[in-house]
Amino acid sequence: MSKELSDDASIAFLRPSTIERLSVQLNPEKLLLTDNKILRDWRGVYECSCINDRHVFDQIKYSSDPFKHLLDHWKHFENATVKNLFLFLSEMDRFDVIDDNKERIAEDIKFADKLLRQKGFSVGMIENELAGSEKVLTYDDIACLKRGKNLARYDVLILHAAEDSEFTQLMVQELENQKISVCLRDRDLVVGTVELQAITKLISERCSKVAVILSPNFFSSAENAFYSSLAQTDAIQTNQRSFLPIIYKPVKLPSSIDSLTKLRVHGNPYFWTKLCRNIKEDWTENRNHPLPPPIQDTITTSQPQPFSSNPITRSNSPAATSSTSAVNSSYLPATSSTQSPAVKSGFRNNLKTNFLPSTGKLKTGGGFLNKMLKPVRNLVSGGRERPAVTEFSNVLFSEQSEGSIVRLIDSAPDVPLNEPGKEEGSAKLKNRRKSKHEAYQQIA
Repeated sequence: MSKELSDDASIAFLRPSTIERLSVQLNPEKLLLTDNKILRDWRGVYECSCINDRHVFDQIKYSSDPFKHLLDHWKHFENATVKNLFLFLSEMDRFDVIDDNKERIAEDIKFADKLLRQKGFSVGMIENELAGSEKVLTYDDIACLKRGKNLARYDVLILHAAEDSEFTQLMVQELENQKISVCLRDRDLVVGTVELQAITKLISERCSKVAVILSPNFFSSAENAFYSSLAQTDAIQTNQRSFLPIIYKPVKLPSSIDSLTKLRVHGNPYFWTKLCRNIKEDWTENRNHPLPPPIQDTITTSQPQPFSSNPITRSNSPAATSSTSAVNSSYLPATSSTQSPAVKSGFRNNLKTNFLPSTGKLKTGGGFLNKMLKPVRNLVSGGRERPAVTEFSNVLFSEQSEGSIVRLIDSAPDVPLNEPGKEEGSAKLKNRRKSKHEAYQQIA
């Protein structure tokens, strides 16, 4: 980008981080004046900008961030350009501010120019009056107004934590490939706007849906929590299903969201289809850009550890506890989370000693164990009805994957325990191992 293009750009294209850095340097009041009797802080920029409104000056002076407040007023004037900002700073003898920020400002203008070029325009083609207009919230608004059209509307506004940007970019790319219009705060919002007012208008007036990508990092941001509550309030007031919570990572949800229907990302084979249809009811898949495969669960488990023949020794040994805790937890049924340690230990023991993979039966009856192990027996015995993975998750393995089944079969004894003290013959032992091999083949 040429230096002339950067200098002629409106200050409305400066990003929040740059404005914050300028505020830190220019907000503190300086007592010494320049040789030309110009103040060397934000007040000097105010004098050079020729705003000349005492009421506005008082508003700026008593605000929490005077320089940012000054830019919010000045951006509507024709002379509110980066070139004039540098000129004012040089007249104020604040060359330190120029040296510290000129590269950042050039990057901001380059970023804005890149977004505008995607819409058929450039920074040099946008008048200051248009860039600083109170109607303008996003770069799409600028393009629409330049073409004489109405302000832009979006199918969905996506709110996310900065730490989840990689997944957010993937989701935005797939949605836009499906011709669903997306608004992102960090990408589309014109930074010269007052963010709170802009997001409020986008939620209430310009976006059909608001999708929030939920993770522990999302609620660590007070802004995200506030915007999420704002979107829920708007959905209630308008009596519309406009709030879409998306569970990206396990997180403790506030009661206001926990009671709503949520869309899970990992392990959901219909995630992309449900996402598109929830955002746009009349959506049809773009044949030129088919939806990607489901996002697999990223939960990993350690390698299985052999069970100790003595459950008391295993439970009391610190080393054994640390090495087998991850594996043993996957063998517990979902209904056992509130049971006592003794019951859990007993379940593990019976699972080890009583389940015979060659027959898919249990040594001892036990209605509880028979019910919990029914899916595994069906799989090992090669029954016609192969249970779904979700059935394993909900009934036995507490949201673990098919790897848990493999570990369970692998941990079954090669020697049957239905006749204590007697070893099985070599032919039966080979059949036992053959059954294990067949079980692996069915899982694969």
